[in-house]
Amino acid sequence: MSWMREPGAEPIPGYSLIEPLGAGGFGEVWKCVAPGGILKAIKFVYGNLQSEDVDAVRAEQEQKALEKVKLIRHPKAFTTASSNARRPACRASRGPTCSAT
Repeated sequence: MSWMREPGAEPIPGYSLIEPLGAGGFGEVWKCVAPGGILKAIKFVYGNLQSEDVDAVRAEQEQKALEKVKLIRHPKAFTTASSNARRPACRASRGPTCSAT
């Protein structure tokens, strides 16, 4: 599944994209506003867990990394607000990279 990634789009209902923060080999990260006006980041992960080629490998690696990150508990580290195995291409988080500048 593909989501429109442009300012103002809502890939997750209530989460409005503001601007891209960066991109790399595993996906893109966008700054967004969540319900209540909270600044967060959404990562769009490249790949498809249902694929039988290299796309599945990238998605599986990112899913494993997410599971490890979810175990971290520290006041200065970000928290994972949402992840969905059926929609692995998108997740939201809150933390230092999302704070207002």
